[in-house]
Order: sequence, then structure tokens, then C-alpha cells
Amino acid sequence: GEGARTTLRQRLQSFFDTNGDGVLEEIVVPIGDARVKELRGEGFINHKWTLNSRLSLNSSLNFEYSKLTTSSAFNPGRTLKYPKPRLDARYKTSKAGQLRLLIERTVSQLDFLNFVPSYNVLDDRIDAGNPGLLPERIWTAELGYEHRLAADAGVIEGRLFYNDITDPIDRYPLRQGGVFVSGQGNLAHARRYGVEGKASVRLVPIGLRDAVVTLRAMVQNSRAIDPFTGQPRPIRSDADYNLDIGFRHDVRALALAYGFDYKNVGSNRIQSDLFSLDLFRIAPMLEAFAERRLTRSLLLRIEAQNILGGDEYRSRTQFLVNQMD
Repeated sequence: GEGARTTLRQRLQSFFDTNGDGVLEEIVVPIGDARVKELRGEGFINHKWTLNSRLSLNSSLNFEYSKLTTSSAFNPGRTLKYPKPRLDARYKTSKAGQLRLLIERTVSQLDFLNFVPSYNVLDDRIDAGNPGLLPERIWTAELGYEHRLAADAGVIEGRLFYNDITDPIDRYPLRQGGVFVSGQGNLAHARRYGVEGKASVRLVPIGLRDAVVTLRAMVQNSRAIDPFTGQPRPIRSDADYNLDIGFRHDVRALALAYGFDYKNVGSNRIQSDLFSLDLFRIAPMLEAFAERRLTRSLLLRIEAQNILGGDEYRSRTQFLVNQMD
């Protein structure tokens, strides 16, 4: 078991020139002087069962209990209780191959900064806090296969996955003083599914046993209901695909190593808000390195980042009236 005590104390003062006279006036921020405290305990029960030489079963049941108290008059405190079961079954199809079935429930930890108002530097505004925020609960189901190559030449893996998400955290319209403002809130439901493949292979066939190529490719789809428009869209910040390609070669005779890493993190990520819709995109990135061990305790390393000169983009659609209307 384990226990934790987490606290946050924040005092936020906001000043704006509301009448255009060149003098800043203090704006009263609801719950500007905020306190949040959580007492959390979690118990773990784990069990491993080897049925035979091919089949093994790992199971666990965790139970999380937490008591939250805040300085908000609307949500001064509450108690949360969540069971978190996990089942991990593995079956050896051969000496080199293994099937894996995973079913588990996870519960996210709450970020107290979402409980209290904060200054949004990007949009020059105060975002509302939401002391009634609930953690995300995710049921995950995975079916995977792993194959180890002969002579320790590497491993190849693949998996199918499905996530059923309750109370996903996203931008949300919060009522404050008779009007809606933007803050963090819980959507009703979301889902995510996809396929992922990974490989780590030594280049033995071409005589480079100390050279390794790594590959990771993932394609996924996700859906949530936008709280501002009521329309389906991907989960915030979810990419539809990811591709990583890495290479490393150790030249032991020269105490030298070099390599590169290529990352493509997919297409536009969506962030919806009251008066705006943002699409974020990061161009493919290429990094390289070279390192040489000069002495037993001294390593010289040179890195080159963003060799392709890729940029990060934000495309924003701004609305004259909020998306809810």
C-alpha cells in the first residue's frame, strides 16, 4: 500500500486596463485565494499464477481512496473511491513467440492547477478553475504478439488496443456569474482504438552486429463529443498516427557511437474552446548525435536537433459568438 498528502496554495491577482485610461485596475478573480488538499491511500493485491510451461496469468486489484478539500464554497470537498483491476495473460506460442492479453482499469491523478483559476498567457485571459473536476477512468483492452529473433538479433512486437474513457478532461464551458467561461472539465465519454508495431533489430546480416535499428509505428482513431458544439471530434491532442525511426551504431574499437532519430507525430491536433478552434501541427523532426568516450569517466557528445528545420504550427479559427450559440 501507499499513501500521499498533496496540497496547493495559490493567490492570483489580476490587473487589466478596463477603461482604456492607461491605468491598470485590479479585477476580482473568483477563488483567487485558493487552497486544495488531497489525502490519498491506495492498496495493492498482486497474484501470479503459472498454469503450465506456456501459460501464465498476472492479476491485481488496486483500490484507491482519496479525500479532497478545497476553499471553494460551491465544492468544498468530496470523497473518491475507485477499484482498479488488472489482468495480464501470456501464452508462449513457441520458444521465440508470445501472445499477450491485457485488460485493466486505470484512474488518472488530478492536476490541482486545473482546480484553481490561472492566467492564460497565449490568449491573455484568466481561465476558470474547476474544483469539481473528476479523474479520467480508462478501461484498456490490448491483444499483442512478441517475436524474438534468433541469436539475440532483436525483437518484433505488435498490438491492437482499445480505450474506453469515462470523464475525459478537456476544455469545458463553466458557468460563472451568469455567463459561461472556459476551464477544464469532464466530457461524458470518449474512446480510442488503434494498432501499434515496434521492432528493434541488430544489423547482423550486413556484418554490423553493434548497429541497431528501432522502429515504432502507430495508427489510431479517437472520438469525443465537443462540449461547445455537440459534434463528434478526436480527443484533444490526439494524433492519428506516429512514426519513429532510430539508428545507433557503436564502433567499439574506436570507443565511438553515432546515430539518428526521425519522428513524425502525425497530423493536426484539435483544441476546441468557447470562441476558438485551434489545430496544432508539428513538422517531422530529425535529430542526430555522435559521441566518443575519451576516458573511463569522460564522454564527449555532439547533438544536432531539428536538422530538417521543421516548424510547429497553430491554425486558429476565431468566432464572433461562442460556439455554443
